[in-house]
Amino acid sequence: MLFEGGMMNQLIKIISAIGIIALFSLSGLYLRKKIFKALHELAARTTWKGDDIIIKSLKGPFLLWCIVLGVQVALTIVSLPENIALVVEKILFSIIIISITIVVAKICVSFIKIYADKFGPDMPITGISRTIIYGLVISIGIMILLNTLGISITPLLIIPALIYCFLKSEKVYRPLSYQA
Repeated sequence: MLFEGGMMNQLIKIISAIGIIALFSLSGLYLRKKIFKALHELAARTTWKGDDIIIKSLKGPFLLWCIVLGVQVALTIVSLPENIALVVEKILFSIIIISITIVVAKICVSFIKIYADKFGPDMPITGISRTIIYGLVISIGIMILLNTLGISITPLLIIPALIYCFLKSEKVYRPLSYQA
């Protein structure tokens, strides 16, 4: 016999898991097309630009989220060793947090651009402004990710405060041209 009972059972589980991931991926493609078409039609009826921004920002990672969900469901079928399953789940969770962080960053930058456009050309949003906003949102996302992975973020929050206190200290060397 080519496969014994245990091997055949494992092979069926692996094929089923691959099928589930493929099913979730294809479903994600189909749903993305249908859902976002309907959302675009709804957004076209409003004058608010924010709905277009949110829809555009969510459309990209939607398929990724469907695939991650498919992998998560497939993991329930395939029996992996506990330590490997835990690592895979942490990776999947990290992918979700990173993708949500990127979506939120895009939405924030676009909303600030809309707000600045209300003032006309007097208040342009420069590349450095966008970079600062992206940096702030991504920093918050990284801290959330580290915290959910069990890595303490308290030192990351204390370091800027310590630097500030050090620079405000009277014992820090200041050039003569600098007047506090």
